[in-house]
Amino acid sequence: MFCKNCGAELTADTKFCPKCGKGVTSNNANKMYCSNCGKEVHDEYCSNCGTKITENGNCNNVHNINLNIGRQHNPYKTNTYAIWSLILACTSFVFGWFLLAIVAIILGNMAKTQIMERNEQGYNLASAGIVLGWINIGLSIFAVVLLLIFSAGFLAWLV
Repeated sequence: MFCKNCGAELTADTKFCPKCGKGVTSNNANKMYCSNCGKEVHDEYCSNCGTKITENGNCNNVHNINLNIGRQHNPYKTNTYAIWSLILACTSFVFGWFLLAIVAIILGNMAKTQIMERNEQGYNLASAGIVLGWINIGLSIFAVVLLLIFSAGFLAWLV
């Protein structure tokens, strides 16, 4: 049997859930609960999260999750580096800081690697941060070249 609150597996003589501490009522013994989301399950699949319930009451999640023991990652979590990559790339346009664009590109590439390893969200955010970072670097180089051309022309005009 499973805890109604958190979905943890319980033994028959358990009065309190060892995971969340909720009291276990006697009517819990007749019901099955999803160990992934804790909701009551009536069918072969949990209607809340899509987890498949096997014959022994255990749950096998149908989603493509990296089951790396000891390093469980949420597949619906957006990668933090991807978010920061996009934020820094946009900020580099506003303030014109060349270094922020470089950091955005580095974070975006690190985020793409982590997203593939951890099965997280945010791949497009990381890509946008990388593209905007390179655009900012290109515009910064173009601005420096224009500044050199105009300053050389101004100095030639003064002489």
